[in-house]
Amino acid sequence: MRKFKRKHGFLTFAQNNDKDDYLKLAYALGLSIRATQTVGPYLSVVVTPKTKIPKHYIKIFDEIIDVPWIDEAKNSEWKLENEWKSYHITPYEETIKLDADMLFTTDIKDWWPLLALQDITMCDTVETYRGEVIESDFYRKVFTQNDLPNVYTGMMYFKVNDKSEEFFNLTQMIYHNWQRYFEEFLEPVNRPTFVSTDVVFALAAKILGEDEYTSSYPVPRFVHMKSRLQGWPEIIEEDADWMKHVSITLTDDLILKIGRQTQTMPFHYHNKTFVDEFIQMYEKKLGIKI
Repeated sequence: MRKFKRKHGFLTFAQNNDKDDYLKLAYALGLSIRATQTVGPYLSVVVTPKTKIPKHYIKIFDEIIDVPWIDEAKNSEWKLENEWKSYHITPYEETIKLDADMLFTTDIKDWWPLLALQDITMCDTVETYRGEVIESDFYRKVFTQNDLPNVYTGMMYFKVNDKSEEFFNLTQMIYHNWQRYFEEFLEPVNRPTFVSTDVVFALAAKILGEDEYTSSYPVPRFVHMKSRLQGWPEIIEEDADWMKHVSITLTDDLILKIGRQTQTMPFHYHNKTFVDEFIQMYEKKLGIKI
């Protein structure tokens, strides 16, 4: 029988590419979890084998897990191909899987009992920094066109049980045969030309029964800071830097404000430089010595 380290915890993948230091982003995420969470304040991180981990990072990560079996993202820029392994490697009975480029701003302890009412659930609602539900499909034409469940796997919950295993086994099959699945299930227009985790998991949910894998409750959800989702008329470039368009403040008490808005939801900042100036503030608050 499978043994677990803890009842609740968080899991993220942090495989670096030539441009982005995802391990640093995961460290910042872990700091924010330690600073805010009272239930399952633990982050396990999945890394490329032989990754060098700074000593002060080790203090924050609950478990450091080498990508098992073959590293299927070895030659990939976005490093998405191993995410189906989440189910098989989590050290927790109940897991919230996250993208590394996120921060927690408040305690979500009340979410766990709601999430536990389902075996597995993916976020299907995201917000602007102003707390408005995002309706735009600017980046998600493939979901609209193909009537896919509008899931965001940057935050998803699962238990380790037979139902979750069935789901993740199907995602494994789709990852390994993504071109065939995409051609069979998706219209040519807007069809991804690379393996996309959101699309893979959405296809699996659609095949197995969408309602079983999206939330019946207001959680999970998070703030999604891609620029074209904020409703700013001045944003005309697809990859415009949102950080140039609004003020950013992190107080000594680790209260995050974007513009005048205090952030209370998990915050998916997307811009990989966002946490650079804040990491030391988290370390100071938590007493982390370098």
